Amino acid sequence: MNIEILNYPRTGDETARTIILGGLLVLLSVLVVPTILLVGYLLRVLRSSAADEPDPPVLDEWWELFVDGLRGTVVSVVYGLIPLIGVVIAVGGVITIGADFGALGALGVLIGGLLWIGLTIAVIYALPAALANVAEEGTIGSGFDWKTLRPALRSEAYASAWLIGLLVVLAGGAIASLLSAVPVLGTIGSAFVVFYALVVAYHVVGRAWGDHAEALLSVDPDVGGEQSAV
Repeated sequence: MNIEILNYPRTGDETARTIILGGLLVLLSVLVVPTILLVGYLLRVLRSSAADEPDPPVLDEWWELFVDGLRGTVVSVVYGLIPLIGVVIAVGGVITIGADFGALGALGVLIGGLLWIGLTIAVIYALPAALANVAEEGTIGSGFDWKTLRPALRSEAYASAWLIGLLVVLAGGAIASLLSAVPVLGTIGSAFVVFYALVVAYHVVGRAWGDHAEALLSVDPDVGGEQSAV
């Protein structure tokens, strides 16, 4: 992992303001609007990183940020429902069969649990790419455009970027957990650590997405050409 990516949120002219506002959004993310604004900023990071811009975007133009965040939030919620729906269908089907064969009921719960784990991992892997496409195309439908998403998800570049981003988020989460042990000030500080880690992670994914999109379009200029107007 290139250590320079960890410095990304600290570059630019309005670093302090962006990190402070971003930390506050994380701190207030129990509320709906701050969460949507946070998602909107992460989409902005994906977009600017895909465009190979060296500095992180500024937290401003709040209405535009909100609209972007609303698109990203809708896509995230739909993806988040996939594991739940899969488990309900699987468990419901097996338990229904097991109405006359009791052992199948327990088997249904086991299968449901394994399915939930598998689908959750799949969603966690696919969602950043889906959000990157939403950021690029500006539509909700872009998050489900498998003609564009499928080759990206199969690429080594995206897989590597996703893994690096995951490690950064996990490390940030571990640091945030340690800080949270300190009353009040630790909790506040942990919010800024989480924001910093998210920005780094989405920057890495955004760069990989930009490289992938450039390579893909050079082969097939029609990819991404037809999008929903949502």
